[in-house]
Amino acid sequence: MSLSRYIRKCYNFALGTSIPVLALFYADSSLRAAISRFTEQRELQLLYSQSFQKALSDGQSSSCFVFNAIANEIEDQLPLHLIVQKLRKSRSSDQDGEEKLSLWNELKLQSVVRLLTTLSVMAECNVLTKTSLTILGRKNFCLNASRKYDATFNNNTFREDSVEDPAILMGIVYILVKKQLPFLVEQVSSSVHRLFESISPTDIMKTDDVYALLEGAVSDLSLYYSFQFSKDREEILAEISKKYVVTGGILQLLDELEDFITETDAKIIISHQIQLLLSHLKTFLPSGSEEGFRLAKMLSFFTKFNNTITELPIKESFFESVSHDSHTRAFASIIYSSFDEEYSAVKDSTI
Repeated sequence: MSLSRYIRKCYNFALGTSIPVLALFYADSSLRAAISRFTEQRELQLLYSQSFQKALSDGQSSSCFVFNAIANEIEDQLPLHLIVQKLRKSRSSDQDGEEKLSLWNELKLQSVVRLLTTLSVMAECNVLTKTSLTILGRKNFCLNASRKYDATFNNNTFREDSVEDPAILMGIVYILVKKQLPFLVEQVSSSVHRLFESISPTDIMKTDDVYALLEGAVSDLSLYYSFQFSKDREEILAEISKKYVVTGGILQLLDELEDFITETDAKIIISHQIQLLLSHLKTFLPSGSEEGFRLAKMLSFFTKFNNTITELPIKESFFESVSHDSHTRAFASIIYSSFDEEYSAVKDSTI
């Protein structure tokens, strides 16, 4: 055998044996890469879900905190003590029946308006807080993902200093709900007047009759309800404590919050939450007798309950009654999954 034939034979043998080895090597590399991508995707999905759950949990506790700050504003705009004092004085005075009835009618409207306004503010605090913290939760998720998977997320887009302090957001929600309050009182007053104005405090009613009137007022309110999102960004930011540094990120978040809260879906969800809170209120209403009672008795209850609804543990029980609302969760999941196309890899994650 010549040397050239021997070399060629060895070459062919080496080539024939190396091809399967290389194929196995590349197959193993592809498998490892696929497993790595799968593991990364699973970790992303877990991080995605955990961040979303944390946003909802933080929103639940923070909404009650925001309501604490706004409760006094409701009392200031819808005071009841002056009417109650006049009614007490009328018992020992020579006021005629018409004057006393006029005071009772005033108490009727004011107490119901304040009660339904309080429930509406609870719903607004709950939805706005969860919405703003969900937006922030999405930003936090992108930041955390960029630390671990910078091939998937752009580190330059999500810097750590771009994520705002949640305390700033809670302050903004408080400011927005406070600015909305006069519009809300006007909307609630219109609905209550339409349903209650023709009812006399001396009418004999049952608890279910009174509750039906409250339901009617809430249903009427849902037809006209809207959240008046303040357009004056400078006015909103001017009320934020000077200890917080306001960055461009907070302005972007405000724009996002306005986009979501002024949607029709948000209006429907807030109205739905008011109805859920009203259902919880029913558990506190006095049962009365089978013959019924004068509406004035229920008005006395409303007057007292308007003071206790802002206290623990009753206040927390109302927020707990809407904590597992599926409509709010679905709305929050839409907000949380509103990524740019470059982050579509996590869109299929299960929340």
